[in-house]
Amino acid sequence: MSSAKAPTYVGSVRLIFEAGTKLEAKPQTAATAATYFHRFFQECEHDDYDFYLVAATAMYLAGKVEEDHLKIRDVINVFHKSVYPKSDPLPLAEEYWCLRDAIVHCELLMLRVLQFRVSVDHPHRTFCQNLSKEKLSDIMMDIIQVYEAEAA
Repeated sequence: MSSAKAPTYVGSVRLIFEAGTKLEAKPQTAATAATYFHRFFQECEHDDYDFYLVAATAMYLAGKVEEDHLKIRDVINVFHKSVYPKSDPLPLAEEYWCLRDAIVHCELLMLRVLQFRVSVDHPHRTFCQNLSKEKLSDIMMDIIQVYEAEAA
C-alpha cells in the first residue's frame, strides 16, 4: 500500500483509528489494532515493512480477535481511500487481489512475530467495568468543575 505521501509511524497509527471509525468498528478493535502495530514494530525494523500494509493487516486481524468481523474488502477500500483520497474504490482487479494477498500474507507474518499472543488487556475495559453510572457522572462533574475553575 505504498503511496505518494510518505507513510510515517505516527500517521499510520492515526490511520488505524480513522479507519476504525470509518469501518464502524468497536473502539476496542482499533485499540487492539494499534497495539498489534506497535508490538510488530518492536520486533521488526521500520524500514523493512510498509506502514500502511501493516496497519491494514493489524486492523483486519484485530477485527477477528475482537469478534468485530470486518470484511477484508472494506478494510482494503477504507485504507486505500485514506491513503489515496481522490481515488475510487478499487475494482475487483489485479491491484485489489495483490493487496488482498499482501494483507493475508502479512497477517500470517504478524501472527508469527507476535508469537500468536493476540489477547490484549486494555486498561479502559477494567476502568469501565468497575464504574457505576453514578460514579462516572461524579467523575465527569469533577472534571467539568476543574475546567470551569481554570477558565475563570
